[in-house]
Amino acid sequence: MHYGGAAWRVEASYGSLFGTVKILRSDAAADSGLYHRLYFHDGLVQNTVDSRGRSESFYTYALEGLALAYRPRLRSALVLGLGAGMVPTQLARRGVTVEVVEIDPNSLRVAQQFFGFDPAQVRVHHVDARTFVRSCPRLYDAIVVDLFHGDGTPDYLITRDFFRSLRACLEPDGVAVFNTFADLQRPAGYAHLLVTLRSELPHLALYRPHWPGAVQVNSFLVAGAQPLAAPEKVTFDYVPPRHNATLWEMLANPRRVDASLLAGGRVVTDARNAAALDIALDQMAHRRSIVQVLPAPLLVN
Repeated sequence: MHYGGAAWRVEASYGSLFGTVKILRSDAAADSGLYHRLYFHDGLVQNTVDSRGRSESFYTYALEGLALAYRPRLRSALVLGLGAGMVPTQLARRGVTVEVVEIDPNSLRVAQQFFGFDPAQVRVHHVDARTFVRSCPRLYDAIVVDLFHGDGTPDYLITRDFFRSLRACLEPDGVAVFNTFADLQRPAGYAHLLVTLRSELPHLALYRPHWPGAVQVNSFLVAGAQPLAAPEKVTFDYVPPRHNATLWEMLANPRRVDASLLAGGRVVTDARNAAALDIALDQMAHRRSIVQVLPAPLLVN
């Protein structure tokens, strides 16, 4: 298959109750000999990693950078969602005590076999994130929330009830760092998320990369129960050159969560989800863009 200017072949495929995970491998580049692996889960590209083990996905550096900017003396972190394991691996290399929650047993298998994840360095809990945060075994300096399935985050992981449990797992001055997905042409769906999150973690900072022309973009949130301290400058030298300028520009320019972003937002709870239609429309738009871009054989399980 041809995608993103490269030829890919399916290296492995695993099915479970939580969807189909495919590992795609590109042809090696003629000049460098490097190849890439792509973690593909039911239409969502979770990560792209080169043959040296370096993530090529912007969001991994954004999550790591924001956690360190707001908690520069980070000692403990909980990561909800394993994927290829890039974020927990990098935090563990910094000496942070890291725990991961992952519902799909295939994720751990794939992360170990293809992406160099070492479970001896990071404790992995095989459980649903919602169940885990109801009774966290400890409090964490930071919680990284990277929960996606198919075209977005499942409804029950964006309710006030879930965010209340999340707050109870944080140290009093701890922060939750979210990888989220926003459709800039349909702001209503994202407004529901912001209003719901702010009902439990009222202090928010929003970060978005500047990608000219993009309307469906990763958006990163930092949330806390207490006022957020001013973020400290962070640097690391392993960011791919194509992401370098965008990452540092984004980290230096948080966006205030103002009335324009909250307009029309309604609090989502387990008992009442008035936002379901807006969220579904966002996910349908995302799926439509996937079908238009990705090779058809890749989407067939």
